[in-house]
Amino acid sequence: MREINQKSNNNQECSKEKILSRENVKIFFLVFCGILGIILLFYALSFVFRFRLGSNSVIWPIWGFFTFPNLMGIITCGIILFCFLLAIKYIYKEDSNPKLYIITILGLILIVGTNLIHGWQMGIAGAITQDITRGAEIYNDAIKIKNVFEFISNYETIQPSLGVHSRTHPPGAVIFIYFLYLLFKDPGLIAIALCSISTILSSYFLNGIFKRYFDEKLSKFMTLLFLLLPAVQIYYLANIYAIVISLILGVIFFYFHPNKKKGIIGASICLFLATFISFMSFFIVLCLFIFEMIKFRTAFKAGENNLGTNKFIQLYKNLNKLIIIIGSVVSIYSLFLVLFGFNYLNAFLYASESENSQGFALIANPIKYIVTRVANILDILIFFGPILIVLCYRGFKILKEESKINKDISSIYKLFVSAIIALITIFLIGAYDHGETARAAIYIYPFLLLPVAIYLKKEKFPQIELKKLIILIFLQTLLMQLFGFYIW
Repeated sequence: MREINQKSNNNQECSKEKILSRENVKIFFLVFCGILGIILLFYALSFVFRFRLGSNSVIWPIWGFFTFPNLMGIITCGIILFCFLLAIKYIYKEDSNPKLYIITILGLILIVGTNLIHGWQMGIAGAITQDITRGAEIYNDAIKIKNVFEFISNYETIQPSLGVHSRTHPPGAVIFIYFLYLLFKDPGLIAIALCSISTILSSYFLNGIFKRYFDEKLSKFMTLLFLLLPAVQIYYLANIYAIVISLILGVIFFYFHPNKKKGIIGASICLFLATFISFMSFFIVLCLFIFEMIKFRTAFKAGENNLGTNKFIQLYKNLNKLIIIIGSVVSIYSLFLVLFGFNYLNAFLYASESENSQGFALIANPIKYIVTRVANILDILIFFGPILIVLCYRGFKILKEESKINKDISSIYKLFVSAIIALITIFLIGAYDHGETARAAIYIYPFLLLPVAIYLKKEKFPQIELKKLIILIFLQTLLMQLFGFYIW
């Protein structure tokens, strides 16, 4: 794919619009009030219809607890903010173009730093070992493994005895933590190692994805913006889903790779690893399938196919790469069945039954189904924040309009729409029955940043305005970390 725009000349006119103009601040505030109003309405309705948001141990919509920071937490927060501002001033001085490794290191330090607001024991080590978190179940099950091959071979027998969070995942989730345990032993170091691997992979793949559509400078900026998102800052530490999103980004990176052979091999490896860690990784398969179907439909409507009226040939041509990738992953799991006796489908069916023991929620508990569907959407939006919601909406309008005349923008538009349709489909079938999607469906945020990138490119904001944007997003993260304790 070619870049949409080449690097702008230094003397090119920049946008006169300001991120914090009076009109923008008003809109940001109205969006914030709208989200807050919906949350309050939910709680009002919960009393009327007698349903509970969250669970006995957590409060929706933060999926954790509201906390009042102690003195050490406030001091830590102040130090982090001061260092962050210095770093931004340094790496973005005089219209500079920072190296990707600097952005990655900064993001990693900030993820660890913002979680340190709660102290080492609660914020870092406790994130993976505390009994209050379901993440502790994976850790506790991981340290009991004696032999990895036996664990895989006997997984169907072992699965019912595992913790709730472990048994609703494939064996890869527990095995990954087990390998980190063998290397580091200390829970805090395990958490930081998990975070480091996820941050490095995510930065590399995400920057590579954006570079296929945008210039190098904006691609790196969007990578940094992603690392500063509240959901990433909060949930990339000690959370197995951080690895999953990294691998999903790897699938996208390789799927659109200009070298088809490398793309298929890379995407197949990433998809296998992702699905071996989380069943929900099949989101990306659904997303890419929808993407190819939309592309197929658009081509036929425009009369662009060169294969006559044989739609099946054209459809196969569109799906060929995806079919090969899926076939490769199925072959690997078939090999696992032969060598280890591990049946991936059986493990999935058990996990699904375990999550939905009462049957399809729409029939078993319609009120809970409806409430949690709305909560799923709100959770993503809350952690995205009012500023990026507005920018995403504006960028989407630009995407929709320009996709009609620009082939590359059309590809971004189709990818964004496909991701949203795939996620909504997953919601409709009943997945994420608690509403904690900012953690479990964190993979949607890179897609939500695509319209934001288009908007920033279109408006040509000067660097001072872009710095304001990342500062505002990080301030939201700090406030959420300072006054909330989140579990997973």
